[in-house]
Order: sequence, then C-alpha cells, then structure tokens
Amino acid sequence: MSRLSLVALLLLAFLIPATVFAQDTDHERPRLGLSGIVQGADLAVGLPVWVGPTLKLEPLVAVSYGSDIGTDLGVGLVARSYFSPKGTAGYVGARLVGFFAFPDSGELEDTGDFLIGAVLGGEHFLHKQFSLGVEAQLNLAISADQSARFGNPGGSVVNTGTAVYATFYF
Repeated sequence: MSRLSLVALLLLAFLIPATVFAQDTDHERPRLGLSGIVQGADLAVGLPVWVGPTLKLEPLVAVSYGSDIGTDLGVGLVARSYFSPKGTAGYVGARLVGFFAFPDSGELEDTGDFLIGAVLGGEHFLHKQFSLGVEAQLNLAISADQSARFGNPGGSVVNTGTAVYATFYF
C-alpha cells in the first residue's frame, strides 16, 4: 500500500466519526464545524466535532504543492478540553500531526515527520455558529532521516508555535 493510500485511509477514519456525531441534534449548539487554521505560513482545514459538553476533537488536513518540488501533506488530530465552552472559553489540549513530503524529483525520498504537542488557548464564541481562537503550542517534533522540516534530520527537537483559527459550526 502506498503512503498516499495510507494517508487517505487515515483521513477517512477521522471523517467518518465526524458525520456520525453530526447526526445528533439534541445538543444546544451545533456539533460539527469547519475551521480555517493559520500557523505561520501554513494553512490547514479542520473538522471540529464536539464529543461532549467540554471536549472537542478536530481532525485536520493541510496540502501544499510546489511545481518541480512536490506535494506536502499534513494530517492530524487536535483534542481540546474546555474549562467552560461559552462566551470566551479557555482550553488545554493535545495534538498529533503527521507531515508527509512527496517530492517530484526521483533523487529525493518521500519523508514522514511527526509532531506531538500540548496546546493552551482560548476560543471566543461570537455566535453559536461562529468562533475565533488562538492557541500556544509546545511540540516534540520527530524528523525522518532525510527530512529538513524541523532542522534536525533523523532526530527530535522541542519547539513552540502559535495558531489562529476561525470556525463555522453547522
């Protein structure tokens, strides 16, 4: 099975639970959303799903392509536990993201890097169907032998990051 097929299967595994939870309409706010996430120069799309009154899981995917360079794919999951999900809500959470590079050049190898992190942030619910958020991250990045993504090929490094996002719930 190719790496791209494996990533596609993982993405489907994240999306299927989202559609199941979206069918339950007894919740006071919408359970499923669509997020746009900006982290530095990277853009991602998330599908946040409320799985409890204060717990949200968000599968996310990011794809970029550079001509004569190749395709870069990021697939991940963020779990956020809210202190009180009303108005402006603080949260703590965890994230796991896999980054996969598929170069166009036959001289370079496909690489896979992984990131495990803790998040601390806040989300402001402007309306039950729209919110804005910001989070700080502390991450452990694990690089493939041929990867220069985190500046430490074949090793691991601790880094920090921030992200901002907007979510529409439906």
